[in-house]
Amino acid sequence: MPEGSHDRFWGIGVSVTPTFEGSRESVTRPVVDGSAQWSNGIFLNGALLPSRYDPLHPLQLGYRISPSPAIDFGPMVAIREGWPVFVARQLNTKDNAWAGSAGGFIEFNLTDDMKLTGNLLADLWSSKGAGSLIGNLDLRQTANVAAHHSVAFWGGLRWGDSLAVRNQFGVTAEQAPVTGFPVYGAKGGIEDLHLGADWRWDLSNAWRLSTALYLTRLTGSAAGSPEVQTRNNASASVTLLRRF
Repeated sequence: MPEGSHDRFWGIGVSVTPTFEGSRESVTRPVVDGSAQWSNGIFLNGALLPSRYDPLHPLQLGYRISPSPAIDFGPMVAIREGWPVFVARQLNTKDNAWAGSAGGFIEFNLTDDMKLTGNLLADLWSSKGAGSLIGNLDLRQTANVAAHHSVAFWGGLRWGDSLAVRNQFGVTAEQAPVTGFPVYGAKGGIEDLHLGADWRWDLSNAWRLSTALYLTRLTGSAAGSPEVQTRNNASASVTLLRRF
């Protein structure tokens, strides 16, 4: 990107996501989504008005350090969905589900169209305590399929330490008699496997239509939680974006 330049797309759309991770029910919400990057390495992407659980639009702010064209890395902060609200709802509380995290990311550019990406974030605050670690690892492939049309496919996994998985999927002795769930001490490890796809249609130099689909399957201790109604979830979104 030329020095002093930027690329910014922002717009509005609609997303369909599970009401919480592992829920059989879904909810449709409006989203204000987009991305921005500057030649100095700063980037911002995700939903400015994120919902309680929206894996397609996590809000992230980072800084790229590029020692070579083959690798990018740097610090990153994020605001994402916190813990599933199912237990909080059973307890009849208004427990908020936000979590603020800080850490770093790394991207290996394997080819012009394929990259291996990873991040590791530590919770600074969340609805059930801070200090947990969550990481993601993904392989992403992009392709131009026609004039003004491109697609991207990615797959990977999410990992959480014992505190993250226990906070997100565990049931404490205090919660058990109120919710009706048995006490469950979730353990750290791989939380989910996921696949995603994104289709972008550049309607003009100023306008873009983006459609995304995201599939997850809970694994390990997370999948065994009594809070979980289904191991498989799907999320989708359609967004109309404008370049600024």
